[in-house]
Amino acid sequence: MNHPFERKNIRGERLAEFLQAIGAQGLGEKELFFLCIGTDRSSGDAFGPLVGTLLREAGYRQVAGTLEQPCDADTLEHYLQQIPDDKIVIALDACLGRQSSSVGLFQVATGPLEPGKSMGCSLPSVGHFSIAAIVNRNEGQPYRVLQTTSLHLVLRMAHQLVEAVKEAFPLASSVVSPAKPARTFREADETCGAAGTENLGDIASIDVISIPRYIPGRR
Repeated sequence: MNHPFERKNIRGERLAEFLQAIGAQGLGEKELFFLCIGTDRSSGDAFGPLVGTLLREAGYRQVAGTLEQPCDADTLEHYLQQIPDDKIVIALDACLGRQSSSVGLFQVATGPLEPGKSMGCSLPSVGHFSIAAIVNRNEGQPYRVLQTTSLHLVLRMAHQLVEAVKEAFPLASSVVSPAKPARTFREADETCGAAGTENLGDIASIDVISIPRYIPGRR
């Protein structure tokens, strides 16, 4: 299925726009499920569990993958089986980029993540939508790079994403923030450990996102 918005690298301040475009399909926090992939045993790969923990602390309940109970290679399929069939899944993970200039950006897509791709792991693709934090440059030894990635950067990016979620999908007790106008992004050429990429060129604004009809990786 082709989507008008495929895969892009964006700055943290644009995350709310991507999420608001998803929300424009009539989806709120009750319809969404955040699948936060990663492990607390690697600074670079802790992005997902950090986001999951922060979302839970903020009051979001439809979240899998926290620092206490990570969603990693050993537990991913178990968590997939726990997601209700009627939920729209936003998959979150860390990834590595080709260029130093891309570190600190987020790769967003109207499609699934491929967890552990750069590590040679054979895991199911997951998510209707996906967000991968580019936490470091891929220098040919992804495991070592993730182990030595700045935790400060990863934590900052986790906070950026959580603030964007709170803006786009406020809880019932929160004040709704006004939506920002959608703009057109230009993609950077990246290879990410979580999602993988290809050079897709210019793609239309994110206010025309369409929802896939299934969750890749679900049985």
